[in-house]
Amino acid sequence: MNFLRKHIYLFASRVFALCVCSISGMLSVGASEELLSWTRSSDGRSIEASLVSIQDDGKSIMIKLADGSKVEIETSVLILSDRERIQQLLSSKEDSSQREMQVALPRFETLAIGRSPHKIHIYEPDTKLQLSEKEKRPILFLFAHSGDTSGVLESFKPSADRFGWVLVGVDAYNGKDALQDYGEVMKNTKEVVEWGLENFVCDPEKMVLGGFAGGGWWSYHLAAELRNKASGIICLCSWMDGEYGKRYPRGMAISIVNGTADRESNNFLSSDVRFLEKKAKATVKSYSFDGAREMPPAKIVDESVAWIHRTKHF
Repeated sequence: MNFLRKHIYLFASRVFALCVCSISGMLSVGASEELLSWTRSSDGRSIEASLVSIQDDGKSIMIKLADGSKVEIETSVLILSDRERIQQLLSSKEDSSQREMQVALPRFETLAIGRSPHKIHIYEPDTKLQLSEKEKRPILFLFAHSGDTSGVLESFKPSADRFGWVLVGVDAYNGKDALQDYGEVMKNTKEVVEWGLENFVCDPEKMVLGGFAGGGWWSYHLAAELRNKASGIICLCSWMDGEYGKRYPRGMAISIVNGTADRESNNFLSSDVRFLEKKAKATVKSYSFDGAREMPPAKIVDESVAWIHRTKHF
């Protein structure tokens, strides 16, 4: 062992009170190989070594010596400036960890599921919630007459962020196929809904259905098919089309949003509301915006979501 190597070893093991022990409870400070100077308080002697980790309570650190070996030393033998540097690093890492836990990391992706298979578009506003919190989340299944729900889902993202709703755009439905083979399209749609309820951590008692144009009409049909599972509907620029003979869940909260120039939707508005309130015992609120049959402004969409969230005590 040459003089320098011997000096480093003796310095780390004797002067710094080396204690070889478990590294559990250590807070990693990254993979930096930067050499730092560590000075003993009793006589001012120093050694250069990179910092590997810090004990959670700051009472010891793990350093990497020039020969590559790692040792744990007690911070009490270091000069004040070294100890302060360690505390700053420890505080910085803890703050960073806390911030990371608080940051909402949205999940947005498109999957293909089912026998056909069909596309679904998923948006989870915060994937870092505790399990107990995720279990309380409402889930909103969305539909569009065109069969592509990505644009409709995009309009609901701000509301999902605000209220913590999980969004699932279901492309299994499109207006043309539903008219030609209602039973098959309904079966495919129900398959996707069942898959969503099984694969997302949410509260199935807080399931809401919604859609634009024919997607709103389809939401009513699906609510009837699912019996008492749906707790709300968001119908955008659509109507029930006289489907008053079905058995709908009772007590739903239903928001109906129509453009002022959408004559067809508005022609059926009063009769739909009357049926839903009297026969389905639903609580209904209607919204209007300047426009025809088009996606409502984000503000109106958000108001309709907020109203259901409050009304159903989500």
